[in-house]
Amino acid sequence: MEFPLWRCDGIVHMTGMLKGYMLFGGDRSGRCGGGVTFYVRLHLECIKLCLGVDDEQVENLCVGIKGQTSEGNIVVGVCYRSPDQEEEVDEAFYRQLEAASKSQALVFVGDFNYPDIC
Repeated sequence: MEFPLWRCDGIVHMTGMLKGYMLFGGDRSGRCGGGVTFYVRLHLECIKLCLGVDDEQVENLCVGIKGQTSEGNIVVGVCYRSPDQEEEVDEAFYRQLEAASKSQALVFVGDFNYPDIC
């Protein structure tokens, strides 16, 4: 189930919420619209992570979810890469991905807009 969603100045504008889920979002800096978001079930213990590396340049969001088994915690990330993104921002994203990959378990998804990836 999807709902129209956009972010502007830290405010989420949407026509609905998913019952039983918490919404995490990452704003686009200095402009309205877009951004990355995802939902996590309310019963899961989780926290929005700050990777501490180039946070203002890259449009992504990482959330740490406490492990439900002895396997440990998991980091879930989502990213949006603009088709005309500059190489400097790509390099910042790689530094963030390197920081996130130090997690025991990592799931990273997104719209990477790489034209020749296949």
